Amino acid sequence: MEMTASTFLVGHDGDRWRLGLAWHRRLGGWLPTGGHQDDDETVEQTAVREAREEAGVEAQLLSLPLPNSFPHPAVAAPWWIVDVPADPDNHTPTLHVHRDHVFVGVVDLAAPVTDCESAVAWFTREELARAAEVAEDSRLQGLQVLTHLEQFPSPIDVSA
Repeated sequence: MEMTASTFLVGHDGDRWRLGLAWHRRLGGWLPTGGHQDDDETVEQTAVREAREEAGVEAQLLSLPLPNSFPHPAVAAPWWIVDVPADPDNHTPTLHVHRDHVFVGVVDLAAPVTDCESAVAWFTREELARAAEVAEDSRLQGLQVLTHLEQFPSPIDVSA
């Protein structure tokens, strides 16, 4: 079993929430950014690093808020942890399983994009629901993320 982290990128364009997915060349589809955890990093660091490398953005991981006056600092938590069967890849030459820690990362859509490995598409709910070449598991998760965020009409403050 290999530890991986994925990040559904989200941004608010002033009118609505959008979900960012990266083009995965090997798999031929739109997926959340993500990859294998390096030995010297946490899964949270993996999620942020992969968003930077693949999409050229700085993502602030979004977790559920802590109660007011809670005395301990929060650590960004994945929204889901799922076991995903994986074909042979550049890490493992046989069938294997990715224990994927799935995060949601808020991105400033107006911020400049740095060098990145992949094309990124920003989907509205309607676009995501009918987009070709989006893996069905990513579509289901992405729609649920947007359903949750649409409760908030403006960008969420993730610094709290």
